[in-house]
Amino acid sequence: MTKLISKLVSAKTSDPQGDLSANSQIDTAPQLSVEDIWDTLADRDLYRLSIEIDSGLRLSARLDAEDLGLDPHVVDELAGGYRKAFSEAFTKARNQLSGLQKKFNKKFTIYVKPFRFIDGSIINDAVDFAQEIKKEAASLRQGLVDTYTDQLKTFLVELEQKLNETIPGKKKQIEKALIYYAGEFPSIDDFSGSLQVIIDGPVQLTSLKNKLKADADLQAELAKKKRLTAKQKKEAQEIQERIKTSQLMLNGIAQAVQQSRVACLDEGWELLADLIDRFGASPDGKLTTKDQSAINSTFSRLELLEKHNPEISKHLAEARKLHEVMQGTPTPEQAQDAYDKFSGFLAQQSKSASGEGAEKLQKSLQFTNDYKALVTKLEKLIETPDAETLAELEAGQLANIETTLTRRVTNLKRLTKKAQESAKYANEQAVAHGGVDPVVGF
Repeated sequence: MTKLISKLVSAKTSDPQGDLSANSQIDTAPQLSVEDIWDTLADRDLYRLSIEIDSGLRLSARLDAEDLGLDPHVVDELAGGYRKAFSEAFTKARNQLSGLQKKFNKKFTIYVKPFRFIDGSIINDAVDFAQEIKKEAASLRQGLVDTYTDQLKTFLVELEQKLNETIPGKKKQIEKALIYYAGEFPSIDDFSGSLQVIIDGPVQLTSLKNKLKADADLQAELAKKKRLTAKQKKEAQEIQERIKTSQLMLNGIAQAVQQSRVACLDEGWELLADLIDRFGASPDGKLTTKDQSAINSTFSRLELLEKHNPEISKHLAEARKLHEVMQGTPTPEQAQDAYDKFSGFLAQQSKSASGEGAEKLQKSLQFTNDYKALVTKLEKLIETPDAETLAELEAGQLANIETTLTRRVTNLKRLTKKAQESAKYANEQAVAHGGVDPVVGF
């Protein structure tokens, strides 16, 4: 089979389909307009900017018994067929770009379906980051092109090994399968055109008003004329259509901007709940390196949310006060006092709040209070021993909270495993035939 594989690799690489260059496709932003009544955004310096990753080709192919002349029992044994990944290098490159996309979304954007908004104060950094992702994609594509022969050979060798396991001794069928799959393997041109970074924007939202005003002024000028030529009538009709489209776009964006304020506040509550849990797990004020990294990431996101909803400013200020204490060398009493002040502030602020984030915060605060009450009881029992009271506490509240936490952790692990399996399956389905990866979360 070694000679056959060498022959197939040689044939595939000596007759590539099309130009072998790995130039990126040109990214263009759609031309949008908004109406001049967009007063809600008059004082906002907002941009619409998003990036997507277009894989451009299938990641794997399925071994079909009928097409390859294999026995039906082989497919049955393999639960519907064996899917072989074309290139681990391509899969790794695609995942790397998807990771950068998620990092971009979290660092710069606020997402209110179907728009991603970026504050004007960081738009230049966002554009630079997006361009860096494009450069990385170009580098990854070139790497795939440069290692094309090795990838193809590895694919065929591994496939031959698999076929020898499933249909041992069936030399003709294996040869037929190898020939078929060599043809199915993406060409060099396929790799050079893959992994495109599609940048939609940046479009400054307030500047769109000027485009609409220009259309409205032109429409008014045409309306003054008593008679219109056929060309002018056609132009007037086109302007009217643009204005109509702009008004629809205006309504959608204006509503999304308004919703973004609510969404930012609710996400802020959720992040503050994370801080409560993180700081609460270190009552003595001793934060681990992992804690510090997670806390810094949370603060960065809160600072971004603050740009879109100033109401978060006071929450962020109080969180910084607690963080400052914890970063020093506080005594356990000082750390607990700072934590109590912060949790008390959040309890007051979120009292009438609603939404998933607020609900999570309120649950975290309640758990904190229950935990604190238990600590107080145990500390009292240390100072004033009472075996009977301790036994009641162990059999009651302590047992309940331990059981609850154990069950919740077990359930979370179970759900996490299912979510991972679901994500893996959805990812395989989404990229099996190439195409644009879906945008998820922030």
